[in-house]
Amino acid sequence: MVRWMCGIKVKDGIPSKVRDDIILVLQQNRLHWYWHVLQKEDSDLVKKCMEYAVEDARPRGSPKKT
Repeated sequence: MVRWMCGIKVKDGIPSKVRDDIILVLQQNRLHWYWHVLQKEDSDLVKKCMEYAVEDARPRGSPKKT
């Protein structure tokens, strides 16, 4: 997935150390975004979505026909 996101192919022969660095950068960016969301006000839509709890789960499978 990381290779696909960065446009790197297996035949490019990039060492695993470089790939680990790319993974670290992606994790840092994700945490940076998460920090911004935590700083938002409680009335903000993005923060409300994080705290939203699903009440009832639908049953598995396709819905009944009748």
